[in-house]
Amino acid sequence: MVAKRRAERTVGRPRGAAQPDEAPNLATVGGRLKARRLALGLSQYQLAERAGVGRSLVSLLEGDLRGDPSYRNVVAIANALEITPKELMGF
Repeated sequence: MVAKRRAERTVGRPRGAAQPDEAPNLATVGGRLKARRLALGLSQYQLAERAGVGRSLVSLLEGDLRGDPSYRNVVAIANALEITPKELMGF
């Protein structure tokens, strides 16, 4: 019985994360990051490689599960997305 309940759970997507077919929320850093990444046709892994950051950081930022990324990471990710840090942060 317990094994059946475990199998029915949704696994792999953090609580509050967007569904794969949902449009990103451009009012958030994560939404802007994801929209730009998709517009460039990049995977999270490819963006992380370009920016020199971990894929998990990209995932956490896109899901708005991590606040206040370091200035270095903001600059690196913005450069990889070919936008300014201000555009990424929504200033």
